Amino acid sequence: MKIIDAIENFINSFKEKPTRLHVEINDPVGTVVAKVFFCEDLNRSMYETDDFPGLCPYCHNTIEKVPNLEFRTRTRKDIVCTDDGFYIVSERFKFFCEEQGFNDLTFIPLKKSPGHYYFEPQTTFPVDEENTIFEHSGEPCSHCGKYRWFGGPHTIYSKYELTEDDNFIQRSKEFSGDKCRKFFLIIIGLKTEKLMKEYGIVADSTINIEYLG
Repeated sequence: MKIIDAIENFINSFKEKPTRLHVEINDPVGTVVAKVFFCEDLNRSMYETDDFPGLCPYCHNTIEKVPNLEFRTRTRKDIVCTDDGFYIVSERFKFFCEEQGFNDLTFIPLKKSPGHYYFEPQTTFPVDEENTIFEHSGEPCSHCGKYRWFGGPHTIYSKYELTEDDNFIQRSKEFSGDKCRKFFLIIIGLKTEKLMKEYGIVADSTINIEYLG
């Protein structure tokens, strides 16, 4: 066989069997029952330094999200996340949630940004912790118990079976990311995803949440 033919066969082998690493992340093992909703980054931090309220005084890890209500933004997006892990939503996003009757969501007005709110769901999504493998780095802080870096797996499993008619916006129990820039995951029902799209609120990307049964 000529060298040129060997090279062509090598190249064609990749065309016949494309790499599926990215696709396999969302290939369901169980039944897809919800979605992790990722929004666009604002590419700005809510605070000018890495020393702000809501952090562990010993390791500067995120304990809770305490928004800077003096923060200014003119974004036209319905939902964005700052570099330090705060979600900001529009008046339209708030109206959508009110129309759906969601009563477990927090909207705090940003004083210097009319029509914009800090957003946080109050209900945590019930994760099947036995089958969902989270990643972390370093040792936990002796005071707050948090790891410096904590991340979600490629697939999150639900503790309970849900249906296509479940309509909700919830959050992850744990914060993901690095130290003071951690954020909670926004988790929505399958019906919620459909209704959001009809309303014109579209995720930047999503990850499946599955139920193993």
